Amino acid sequence: QNPFLLAIFDSGGIRLQKFCLKLNPKLPMTNLIIRYAERRLKERFSPAKTEHRSFIGYLEGWVSVAVNLLLFGLKLALGILSSSIALVADAFHSLADMGTSLIILISFRISKKPADYEHPLGHQRAEAIATIVIATLLFVTGLEVGKSAVERILRPVEFASSWWIIAIVFATAVVKEGMARFSEQLGKLIQSETLKADAWHHRSDALATLLVLGSFLLGRYNIHALDGVVGLIVALLIMYTGYEVAKGSVDQILGPAPDRSYLSKVHSIAEAFPAVNNVHDLTLHQYGNKKFLTMDIEVAQDVSLEEAHDIAEKIAQKIRADLDTHATVHVDPAKSFDQNLRELGDFIQQLIDSDDRLLSFHDLEAQGSSSDLMVRFDLVVSPDLDKTTMNELEKTVRSRLLKTFSGIRRLEVRIEPSYSFH
Repeated sequence: QNPFLLAIFDSGGIRLQKFCLKLNPKLPMTNLIIRYAERRLKERFSPAKTEHRSFIGYLEGWVSVAVNLLLFGLKLALGILSSSIALVADAFHSLADMGTSLIILISFRISKKPADYEHPLGHQRAEAIATIVIATLLFVTGLEVGKSAVERILRPVEFASSWWIIAIVFATAVVKEGMARFSEQLGKLIQSETLKADAWHHRSDALATLLVLGSFLLGRYNIHALDGVVGLIVALLIMYTGYEVAKGSVDQILGPAPDRSYLSKVHSIAEAFPAVNNVHDLTLHQYGNKKFLTMDIEVAQDVSLEEAHDIAEKIAQKIRADLDTHATVHVDPAKSFDQNLRELGDFIQQLIDSDDRLLSFHDLEAQGSSSDLMVRFDLVVSPDLDKTTMNELEKTVRSRLLKTFSGIRRLEVRIEPSYSFH
């Protein structure tokens, strides 16, 4: 059914229908959408391109607006006709869905704007802001619906529950689940948390409608008191959906930590170069689908400056090609391990292996003789630790080192900042 939804709400609907008929009807919906997007954009589809993301965002937004508007009118009419507060509440849930779809359209319009002097990294966080607005509207809608439901619980009213009304209500739930899957696939296609959130918005509406359907079935047996209870459950579901939607977007705005699989890929790319001894201080900033990475690599001291720069450039280019990330690679000279450094390094590694809170170390330096050493290094600890625990770990490591190596006269242990990763 999805090709027809696309056809109905596209200005070239007739042309699209003819186009869809030429395609294999067994193609997954995502493939069909990609084919359609390529036809309209007149170039190969790429989710990384801002204009292509905007095209998909507009498509999802306009289809959602039209469908939700139709469902709102249908549910409201049926709710008034049957005197069901639960169905009226569900109608306003659909109206809230339409409002959020309008916000999605606005956010994609803003996010596709190119970078400018005041916003050098672009406007793609507009999507996350839009999602928070959606969540707020959901929560307010839930409060209003809950208020009406409580009034109905206190003063139950009989409502009609004809089989034809039940059949129509069930059909609206099926339509909303179809919209949820439509939005979910588009969200996965362009890696948009906003569209994925809208998918859950549609799905919560479908679930709410099924609850209303249950109250209608009970109404067939003159159990009308549960209408208000179901309306209250719908209200709580709306508010919970708002909380879940907001949670992910707040993380996006504050700056989430990169997942371990992403870090592993970065390490694999950098460590594929034989001259790279260590990779550390990875810091990732994300603006919508744009990623900016800074990282440090250690190369042997005997590598020339020109060669080290060439390695850093190749790593940055590989990360950009494979991970769609703009990377800046800083080069640190790796110290040649003499006897003092080797013994210190081995002992520090033993400390790390014995404590799960310690992750790694780097930039180990030792100057002076074995009886008069100045030692410094960076110690990487778990990002989940609070400052007090980090300080205690630093004191423990210092104490163990000073006790084992009596020749250390000055020791500097630098705890790695919690915003960098390894």
